[in-house]
Amino acid sequence: MSRNNDGELRREIKVLSEKHLINAGRFIRTVISICIISLVISLLWNFFLPQVNAPIMTSLDSYVLGVKATWLLMVITLLAVYILFSLSSFVVFYIKCRKIRSDFVKKTLSEFKRK
Repeated sequence: MSRNNDGELRREIKVLSEKHLINAGRFIRTVISICIISLVISLLWNFFLPQVNAPIMTSLDSYVLGVKATWLLMVITLLAVYILFSLSSFVVFYIKCRKIRSDFVKKTLSEFKRK
């Protein structure tokens, strides 16, 4: 492999990884925004409409329980989304890098056969 072809391969992989990181950042910001909005809505819902089916608990206890459940659900959702996105993005990035490398090898072999 010549240095020029190797540099070209590295440049393509670098551009691909930069695009991948930008898309990952946008996705994570979107997910966090949705989670914050749903958390605020849930907190307002728990504050203004306490549970009426629990006569033993006061409205404050109901509110605290609702907040804890909301936070727990939010953390579980964020972790699940983060894990799924990390796995899927890694697989996509790996496949794209393999394709770039295989195209590079084919191109190099065809140039070598011509000579």
